[in-house]
Amino acid sequence: MVDVPVTDRLELLIRRHEEELRKLAGEASLCAVSRAGKAVPAIKYQEGSTAVLRELRRRVESGSDWESATDEVRQRLIGQASLAARSADWFAYVEGGSDALAELGV
Repeated sequence: MVDVPVTDRLELLIRRHEEELRKLAGEASLCAVSRAGKAVPAIKYQEGSTAVLRELRRRVESGSDWESATDEVRQRLIGQASLAARSADWFAYVEGGSDALAELGV
């Protein structure tokens, strides 16, 4: 088995999650989808996963080492956990972010 560097896996996951988000949201902006007044947990799940992965990439690109970047992103996500009780959308957003980190293996 070929060992793929974690930053390469991160980029592959970002692309995959962005594509899934585009499929779910269609041509609508995420703001427009959220303002429509209906719960959209599938879209919010993908939005959360994509946001966490992008944030991790930004931190690494700005000079944070991998361990510090993942710890900071994880802590931010833990801080958002209280929002999950507000609605199905928030729950899905936080869960998507948590699952994305798990998928990456961090």
